[in-house]
Order: sequence, then C-alpha cells, then structure tokens
Amino acid sequence: MTIALSSLASAFGTKSDLAQQLIPILYESLSKPPEYFRKWLTPFSATKGRLKTDKLARHYQIESHQPAYLIYALQTYYVAIAKALVACRIAGNTEPADCLAESYFQNYGIQNFGTTDDYPWYIAPKYYDDIIKLASKCDFDNPVPDALKTLYHDLFPNKLRHALGEYYTPDWLAHFVLDRIEFNGTQRLLDPTCGSGTFTTLAYRRLLDAKIVNPLNYVAGIDINLLAVLSAKANLLLNMPQITDDVYLPIYCADVLLNPPNLDEFDLIVGNPPWVNWETLPEDYRQQTKKLWEHYGLFPHSGFDTILGKGKKDLSLVLTYAVVDHYLKKQGKLAFIMTQSVLKTGGANEGFRQFKFEQELQPAHVDDFSKLRLFTGAETKPIVLVLSHDAPERATYTIWQTDKKTIRDDAPRTIINTLQSETFVAEPISGLGSAWLTGKPNALRAVRKIIGQSDYIAHANVYTGGANAVYWLDVLQRDGEKVYVQNVTQGAKRKVKQIDTWLEADLVYPLLRGRDVLRWQANPTCHILMVQNPTTRQGYDEDWLKAHYPLTFAYLQQFESTLKQRATYKRYFRNDVPFYTMFDIGEYTFRKYKVIWHGFGKKRMEAVVVGSINDKLIMGNQAMHPFIGLDDEDEAHYLAACLNSVPFEFAVLSHTQSGGKSFAQPGILEKLRLPKYNPLDDAHCRLSNLSREAHKGHIDDDAIARASAKIWGLSASELDELQTSLTTLLS
Repeated sequence: MTIALSSLASAFGTKSDLAQQLIPILYESLSKPPEYFRKWLTPFSATKGRLKTDKLARHYQIESHQPAYLIYALQTYYVAIAKALVACRIAGNTEPADCLAESYFQNYGIQNFGTTDDYPWYIAPKYYDDIIKLASKCDFDNPVPDALKTLYHDLFPNKLRHALGEYYTPDWLAHFVLDRIEFNGTQRLLDPTCGSGTFTTLAYRRLLDAKIVNPLNYVAGIDINLLAVLSAKANLLLNMPQITDDVYLPIYCADVLLNPPNLDEFDLIVGNPPWVNWETLPEDYRQQTKKLWEHYGLFPHSGFDTILGKGKKDLSLVLTYAVVDHYLKKQGKLAFIMTQSVLKTGGANEGFRQFKFEQELQPAHVDDFSKLRLFTGAETKPIVLVLSHDAPERATYTIWQTDKKTIRDDAPRTIINTLQSETFVAEPISGLGSAWLTGKPNALRAVRKIIGQSDYIAHANVYTGGANAVYWLDVLQRDGEKVYVQNVTQGAKRKVKQIDTWLEADLVYPLLRGRDVLRWQANPTCHILMVQNPTTRQGYDEDWLKAHYPLTFAYLQQFESTLKQRATYKRYFRNDVPFYTMFDIGEYTFRKYKVIWHGFGKKRMEAVVVGSINDKLIMGNQAMHPFIGLDDEDEAHYLAACLNSVPFEFAVLSHTQSGGKSFAQPGILEKLRLPKYNPLDDAHCRLSNLSREAHKGHIDDDAIARASAKIWGLSASELDELQTSLTTLLS
C-alpha cells in the first residue's frame, strides 16, 4: 500500500489506528510539558477559558485530562510523524535506522533539522518504530506543497487552532497572493509568520520550476511556534530534489515583535499574520509589547469608547508595522491576509490606517474575500492587503464572491478563475486614518454629497452594564399598578438567580431585543426595568426608590453584590451612586418617538419608527439599537425613510464592516449627513408619507430612493451609480 502525501490525515490522523493507540500512551508517558511549551503558549494562548479540549480528550478516551499535557502529547505525535517522513524521504523510502539520533539529518548534509533546538519533543523508540514503518510507505515522488497542513488540521481541531489565532492559508489563496505581488523568482521573499510554510514552500516550488540556482537563497520564514518552524522545514525538505550539498533551511524560530532575527532585507513580504485580539493576549505579553503598540499609534481610544468596542486591537496590526521596519526593502511590497475590519472599523485600526511607516508605503490593492468562507469552521472576513511604494492615489478594491460561499481548503489553484469579481476603488471617508469608502469611482464622487456632520445626534440605547439578566423581564401577569415578572436569565453572560416576583408597573417598559427590529417593523418581546433618573443620569435615589417603589427596591437589593461588580459601574461611579445605576440613559431616552436601527451584525440598514405601547415608551438594546429621540412623528418617519434609502444605505455599507459589531453605531451620524426636517419641503413630506406607508407594509423603495436623492442634491445618474454599487455590496 502506497500512501499519497496528500492523504497523511487518513493514514496518521485522529481516526487512524496509530493515533488511537499512541496518543493516550504519550499523554500518560510524557507526564508534564517542558518549560519551552509554557513559553510557546504565552503569546498566543487565550487563558480566559478559550482552550477547549474536553471533546478531544474524550475522543482518545482520556479522562480528567490537563489541556496543556494533551496538546503536548498531540504535538509530540505530530513531530514524530514529520521527522519520520523526512527521514524516509532522504533514505529513499527505506526504514531509516537511528533517525532519532541528533546526528542523523546532519549526516545527510541537512544542518538545521533534527537538532535539540528544533523540537524538544521526545518519543521512545518503541513507539517511533510503528510511525517509521507507516511513513516508509509514502509516495515521496509526488510531493505536495504543504503536506503536513492537512494532518495538523486533523489533529488540532478548528476551535483549538482559532483560539490560538491560527488560520492556516489554503494553497490556492497563497498562490493568489504570490501572483498578486508578481513573485517571479528574481526577488527575495519573507513570510514573517510562516506557520507550516505554505508561502515559503509554494514560493520554493516556483523557483524550482523556473530552474533558479540556489532557490533557498530567495525564500525565508519566521514563526514564534516551534511546531510551525518544524513543519515549515519539513515541508521544504519533502519538496526538495535530491540533496547533494549541505543544506541550511531558512526558517527561523523567533518572535518578530520582541526578538526579530537579524536578516537581510527582502523585496517581498507575504503572509497570514495571527488574528489575535489584544484583550486575549496574556498580561505579561501585553506589557512586553505595549511600547510597540504605542510607538505605532495603535492606542487611539480609551474609556467608554473601548467598552463600546471601538478599541479592538489585533496583533496583525502591530506586526505589519514591525516587519516593514525590520525587513522590507525601500522599493519592496507587502501582501498580508488580514481582516476586513482593518479598513472598515475604528479603534487601533484608525492608527493602522495612518500608514506612517519609516518608508513611503501605501495601499495599492485590496482583494476583499469577506463574502466567502475561506477558513474551515470560522466565520471571518478576510482581505488581501497589498502595500507598495508606487501605490496609486486611490487603491483598487476587488470584491470576490461565488454562489457557493464556501471554498474548500483543498480547492485547486484555478478556483480563483471561477469566482465573480467586481472592481471598485477605495479612499478614506474623511481624512487620513478614517474608515475606507469602497465603490465605483462615480459612486464615490456622488456619496461625497452625503458625507458630513448630521443635523441630528444619535445615541446608544439602554445599557445595563452587562447585567441584562437582572433588568430584562418577562411579564407573566398584570394586576392594576403591579406586574408579576420573571427575570430573563437564558443566554445571559452574567449568571444570576431567576426570581418570580411582583413589581410596580411604573418602571417596567417594553423592550426591543436584537431580533425584534426589522426594516420598517418592530415588535417588543421583552420588558426592561428602568430605574435611572434621566436628569441626573444616575439611578434614582435609594431612599426615594425604597419609599415610592418598595417592591422594585427589594428586588434589586437581591442583586446588589452582582450589580456593584459590573466593570462599568466600578470604573465610572463612586460607591455613593445607587448600585443599580444604568448607562446611556438621558432625557432623549424618554422622547415620544424613536427612530431605531440595527447597529451591528446586519448586512443592510434596518430602521423603524417606534413610540409607545399602552402609554409606555418602547426601549431599545444598547449598542445593538442606536436611535434618534424625537417628539414629532412626521419628523421621525422622514428620518426612517432617509436611513433606509439607497443613498444613505450605500454610504453606510461602503465604509463599514457589513455584519460586524461597528456596522452602524451612533457615530455614523458624525460622518453621514441627515438634513434637518423641514415640514414645508415637499421632498421631506414625501419621505415622511412613504415611511408611514412602508410601516403599513406598502413599501416603495424606488420612490424613497428618488425622494431621498433630492434631499442630498443627487442627480438621476448619480443615484443610478449608487444603486449599482449598493447592489454589489448587498449581493
């Protein structure tokens, strides 16, 4: 039986007899991971409960396991296979003797594979023999670029890899990136976060095909993960012709942020840097790298902005700046696979978009794959960002899509030829560092008429500070001025006891949850306890609440400890402020009408006008439902029509992350202009009437688009341009 290198997962993976037999034995025999393992976990581990290995342990019938020990056992097994494959490859498919010895690979002229520094994983010879026997049956005459990747994916499940920020690049996408930066064998190329070596091996194979002399002089890789370094080296060796001279593999184990290796500069830098948020990095690593984040201007937000999600910082941002400064030649190019949020959201991304590198380097091209699922088991929004010294004034922005949405990891290189693409251009919406607008050139010119400070202020809705399970209520019964309620604990992040009790009805309001708001429709399915004084913007005085609403006060008292532990409460209020104080509530919260829309997680604008139910004002859900508070129903309907119109919707989608957490937050009105309602303006009145009809189910999007065009002074041709680009963004 011959084993194809593309089928290593079947031969050695989790379902194989070999894995089922050896991994439990290794788990017991290895006892405790060495010091190196703890050091390796530091930069990429998520110590806040994100390393879930229970299911994995059960698969191997390991009970009461230690996650770190299990991972180390899996790594040891994987390393043994990688080493055995290389040993059999260079020994000509025979079962090599003594390949556990450190000198084995050096005897074949391979200088830096198989040394103690390379992999401090040990496996006893009696277990290694079975691996060698199976490895010797592999077909080394037909190598594949990253043979070990599929095995690694099989042994280490998606959720485990993604918790460590690992999204390994499909071969077809790596080929696409190499094509995009025109790698032709005359440039030196570096992947500074090389993983298992997809980019380095594909580039090496291209050099072999071009018959470049000494191809290893033209590629290099760096990774912090010893396991990845081993894999990248092994993949190069499995793709290498017969070894006749001494070989030094240009793959280096290092942290490019804290201890970058001293290498010559490169013409091209490519890669898929780790997508790890600052918040999930261990504290000591955050402190060690903090100066770099500050140096590159990646801490633009603090305080409540951070709480509302504006301060998300991804490791790929600081890494991009660092590798450019360390390794890119003055006339070089960089192409990284990153998340779309880099271009579309605030926080540290605003600092990143300053593009203040030590050399002149600007975005030249973006390939947006956010409509596709490229990484198995992960909902991501990937882009390929190309930075170049000779970038055009406006970057080219290509949106890729397909009806199937998901592209298999093993898709052929030619898969890109089957995708549909639409080429836009991109530019900052309002100056250096701001979010990028994307659309057809004429559409971007037209949308400039909408960009600007609005005549209205939007607010975040009611925020409980992470204690929804206390304030959110199901009303089970009504009796005059009292309601019998049960607090909603299902799905709550903060666990509290569930209580059935009577409360005074005055402070219980209908509440819109996320699913309750649609385009032109809203239906509250819950209630919320409102104990906030909108004038003082604190909770009602405790003595006053106890005197006037004793049932409510007694109910809240049962949660006093929980409410005082809310991070927002401790951060912004002293102990003399009522413990049940809420946030984002002011007099605007109690206006007669609200124009509410979905603030995140949506792919289009969904605005609606809400008022009261049984004389109780309808409340919305914090950042999920931004709103404008009004006293005039005609004005409210005018605004709802504007928000749901083609011009405004394009303006939103063209510079935000569709489906993301910052899709249309309150700050959107600081960038997009909603003109003040004028009841004497025919177009304004027309929009108001169209909204009223839409709320009844009679929706005329074309009429709304034409009427809204007059609001912003758009011509018919400009409206057509916006509609065309919007159709692409919505598809």
